[in-house]
Amino acid sequence: MSVEKKFDLKALASMDVKDLFKKRNVSGEDREKTSKAMMKPVVSFDFGSSFIKIVEGRYVRGQLKVSKWFKVETPVGAIVDGKIMDKISLVNALEQGLKLYKLKATDAICVINSTQIINRELLIPVVADDEVETVVRYEIQKFLPINLDDYLVQYVKLGEVEVNGAMKYRLNIITFPQKMGYAYYELMKELDLKPYVLDVSYNAIGKLCNYTKMLNTVTDAEGTVAFVDMGA
Repeated sequence: MSVEKKFDLKALASMDVKDLFKKRNVSGEDREKTSKAMMKPVVSFDFGSSFIKIVEGRYVRGQLKVSKWFKVETPVGAIVDGKIMDKISLVNALEQGLKLYKLKATDAICVINSTQIINRELLIPVVADDEVETVVRYEIQKFLPINLDDYLVQYVKLGEVEVNGAMKYRLNIITFPQKMGYAYYELMKELDLKPYVLDVSYNAIGKLCNYTKMLNTVTDAEGTVAFVDMGA
């Protein structure tokens, strides 16, 4: 049985940190000052089977500012392979942590990982933008034995390449179980938070690198940079 769609899961998974920028109506001399990017605070949850890592911060004047960070022990059996198995225990554990550290943010980012989340690179013919998703879903069904109606399909264009004389889009594809995403949405609502971004760990690390420019000092001579996630 499919989950009733009470919210736009696709929009939630498509959000990026740049979407949190505040916009203010300004005029005159104040316009230049307020035109600088200022983000409202957000709280990010990195869900693991052993611990839930929680960070509150904001992106302001080109820098990522972290105000609070802590971790909460994940109740035994509450999360299995990214799937929420015991929402009540999770709510109780997280409520205690949020109350103890007095977080002010109301927008919530959920970062999870699961073997059910599939990440692939894919080559497709160059087509109009409004046709890309249709082609992607068709190609996925060729190599993944899943019912796409139960999955959210997201893609990122990595560039164009020439294959046998024909130009193709090189895409990064992520398929995300909708029921799993909906469970985290419900969890955030139970905590009186606004679910704003749903992400996977490796994609979140990529965003962190892009927005903090932490790799700008790495030269070609130093080679490839690898990130290894050893936590749970």
